[in-house]
Amino acid sequence: MCIATAREFRRDACQAHRIRGAVVILTICRNVASRTQSEIEYRKIVQATGDGFWMVNTRDARIIDVNDMFCEMVGYSRDELLSMRISDLEVIESPEETAAHIRKIMENGHDLFETRHRHKDGRILEFEVSVSYADIRGGVIFVFQRDISERKRQDAESRLSALVLNKSTASIVVTDANNRIVSVNPAFTQITGYAPSEAIGRNPNLVSSGKQSKAFYESMWRTLMETGHWEGEWWNRRKDGEEYAELVN
Repeated sequence: MCIATAREFRRDACQAHRIRGAVVILTICRNVASRTQSEIEYRKIVQATGDGFWMVNTRDARIIDVNDMFCEMVGYSRDELLSMRISDLEVIESPEETAAHIRKIMENGHDLFETRHRHKDGRILEFEVSVSYADIRGGVIFVFQRDISERKRQDAESRLSALVLNKSTASIVVTDANNRIVSVNPAFTQITGYAPSEAIGRNPNLVSSGKQSKAFYESMWRTLMETGHWEGEWWNRRKDGEEYAELVN
């Protein structure tokens, strides 16, 4: 006789038979302990990942599994998501385009791309998505995705700042905490005659005319450190030696 916990066996068949006048129940069970352990390990893995995870049925693009992180990302509960399809979240692709994308993933076995999903509260979120196809359960796609909304926002701000920097007709100089130039715009080169390669890494006094006193700069730095802002006028010198007056902010 074999003793095991109820979770370790699955009842596949149960039939009643009459043998020698007695009713005998014949039960056929199968040991599923190894499969149960695999399912536990699978669940631990998808919950432990820092990315959102979901599984999709390739036949109808229906969501058939999710982890807690994905629920948190999009604002829906697990039960809500398990009643939804990709099209209920997807912003960029139409259902037809998603179906074509699924076929491409099935052909290639994997894909890496960026897309947008709609949060339950209506917000549009940017995601980096890594998917792989498995020929199980009639065909499923495993999806791991990472919220890159903040990174995309910062990238957009950086592009805008670069655009403003490059298009400005005013000379712009950016320095680090050690007062070394880390960036200049085209207007700086046009006004001073110094190319970026000649200015970057140097002190801004590169263009100083020497007309301002030490007390002038001490007052400027004191105001800048106390208030975060200074504006005024001074004289600078171009690369060719010509002096010119500037309104500085």
